[in-house]
Amino acid sequence: MRDQVRPRWSATLTVRAAVVTALVAVLSVLVTATVAVPITARAANREARQALTSEARLIADVLSTRSGDGENLARRLRSRRIDLYLVTGGQVDRVGMPQPVVRTVAAGNEVVPRIVKVDGRVRLVAGAPVPGRTGNGVILTTAPVTGTAGLVWRRLSGALVAGLLAGLIIGALLARWLIRPIRRAASAAARLSAGDRSVRLARVWAEAGLGFG
Repeated sequence: MRDQVRPRWSATLTVRAAVVTALVAVLSVLVTATVAVPITARAANREARQALTSEARLIADVLSTRSGDGENLARRLRSRRIDLYLVTGGQVDRVGMPQPVVRTVAAGNEVVPRIVKVDGRVRLVAGAPVPGRTGNGVILTTAPVTGTAGLVWRRLSGALVAGLLAGLIIGALLARWLIRPIRRAASAAARLSAGDRSVRLARVWAEAGLGFG
């Protein structure tokens, strides 16, 4: 009976320890990813807004000295999926741009990046006045950053799977290492209860590292 009970007991304890360690590894990976994804998404949106603002300032500076380059600039921007709206004398060159945005630029102020509807489409908008030209400015629009969270999850999936597998392997090895001294102590206790008086508890507990005094 004792030869059957001891393996079953130790195997059960080993499995439980491995499962607990694996669950901790899984939760750690999930928590890390859950925290990282929103932060990365916000960072991507912030960078997109800053980039569009810098682009608007640059275009405005160019037009302050070369006002005839508007069409060339617009063509180059379209290749990057950015639309250029020119404001001249307080009037925008195309329909669809919300008037509050146009008035902000015409008044000589920058348009803080924001999400608005332009000609029925949801767009990220930024604008800047043309230096030295009252009532003139540029407004840039592009598609807002979407799907960043999904993209981050996909890019992290490989690293997450690798980390999870490593956690499972390390957890199994750690569980075996932790169970070994307990298994020795349990074996000694079983032998002692079966009447084996040759067992020396002090030595067994010391070998097991369980601090028997």
